[in-house]
Amino acid sequence: MLTLDMEQERKRHGYEVGLTAPRMGKNFKEIKNFIDSNDYPLYSGIPMTISKVKRQTREFFTTLFKVHNVYILPEKHEQLFDRYLGSKVKTTEGFSSLILKYATYESPFYIPIKQEALDPYYSGLICYFPDGLDEEALPILNSKIVMSAYTNISPSFYVNQICSTQLDGVRGSVPNFHDREVLSILMEKILAYESRENIFPIIENYRMHELKLDMSLIKEDSKNNVIWSFIISTIKAEELFDYYISLSDNDKREFFQTIQRIFDGEISLNELLDNGEISLESERAIPAIKRNLSLK
Repeated sequence: MLTLDMEQERKRHGYEVGLTAPRMGKNFKEIKNFIDSNDYPLYSGIPMTISKVKRQTREFFTTLFKVHNVYILPEKHEQLFDRYLGSKVKTTEGFSSLILKYATYESPFYIPIKQEALDPYYSGLICYFPDGLDEEALPILNSKIVMSAYTNISPSFYVNQICSTQLDGVRGSVPNFHDREVLSILMEKILAYESRENIFPIIENYRMHELKLDMSLIKEDSKNNVIWSFIISTIKAEELFDYYISLSDNDKREFFQTIQRIFDGEISLNELLDNGEISLESERAIPAIKRNLSLK
């Protein structure tokens, strides 16, 4: 099963808590029982050109936020970086010089998108990590975004990855490792809900299908912190989305301004969660999921 080096993750992203697996509480068991009691059929979506996927995502995201540039490692230079990391004289300062010379610093929408035949719903942000160096002193290098298909649900998965680049650019923006996917999943949901493609039920069923799977896996491997992060992030994103759709238009503008402040490094995700009273211990998760599943 997927695992990560928690100390490396702390250095890369600035996590302060959530570096060990939590305990299964009563509320978690109630949520699991509810999730297990339902089936979540999956739909593949309607084919869409990659240019339209990019355009829809860019229009959505840039309408709401000021997008910060990120470091991108061009594929043609990856072997050069590999050779340097394999040398005996590698240093953090030397690697930093390579970044300044060969990496680009531009909009995350310039990160190359590669199609790879994996899970039909898969998307992922692939980064280049210089293991063995002081990663706290280095920016995160974005290599590519992988997507398994280009369909009308792809903009939701693409915006998930774009959101991740904005959080990765500010160490400490997400203090709790278990919350690392909250904002990305939330933006995935909001794009689907606001889209004219009528894709929200598809996205919601997919997320519940994945949550059901992860909850079954955690029974077999209760110490797997990565799986816990997906479970907790999904539940909190469900609650946060339910909170979002209850807001007035003015309050939604303030909601997005708060997210912008997270991207800007002014506040952390905790402030947004506190504003919505979002917590794994709250009793709003099941009602929120029920309402979200009923949305068209």
